[in-house]
Amino acid sequence: MKRKNLIQQLNNVKWDFFISTATDVGFIVTKLSSGSHYAVRKKDIPVEDVRGVITTVFDGMSRQVKIKVVKAFIRAGANEDDIWRGLKLL
Repeated sequence: MKRKNLIQQLNNVKWDFFISTATDVGFIVTKLSSGSHYAVRKKDIPVEDVRGVITTVFDGMSRQVKIKVVKAFIRAGANEDDIWRGLKLL
């Protein structure tokens, strides 16, 4: 992660920004069958295949969970600056 200075600002980012950012950087977002969690998935793997799940996003995520989500997006191939722009922090 190049922009560690932005991590503190993740406290102010609402969970739905992560959903819109995921689609903006090229992932698929699906609602899980129960609860309020959303799965962020790779586009090239069928939705039925669990190997395509990158992370889950949900209301009430702590800053630590938000950091893990950002790292998961990066590991899955998303451009870090695009992620920060999608979260309105750049």
